[in-house]
Amino acid sequence: MYEMTLNESESKIIISFNEPLTIQNILYVREAILTSIAKVSNLVIEHGSIEDFDSSYLQVLIAATKSIELSGKKMTIIGTKDDAFNKLLEETGCFPIKKIIEEKKNNELGVQLNA
Repeated sequence: MYEMTLNESESKIIISFNEPLTIQNILYVREAILTSIAKVSNLVIEHGSIEDFDSSYLQVLIAATKSIELSGKKMTIIGTKDDAFNKLLEETGCFPIKKIIEEKKNNELGVQLNA
């Protein structure tokens, strides 16, 4: 089973992932994110010290971003070792997530990416 920590309050859930965010674990990751979006108005995803990401995780984030935007909710992604995540964004040319990063700087969207 995939290890993650969920800290839940009335309006916010913080998901702290503890293992690689890759295709091998993506079903658990997807379920945690989508269930959390349905429950609360504010979701925080914490990468922590994870250094292993792949494009399956980006696909889940894109889907989550669309759900968040349509529902008027908020999602923030934070992490301390996001060099690997940013490298993946660059390598894949993941424009929906890159757009979020750019718009976050202008505070135009409810979806945020924080280093």
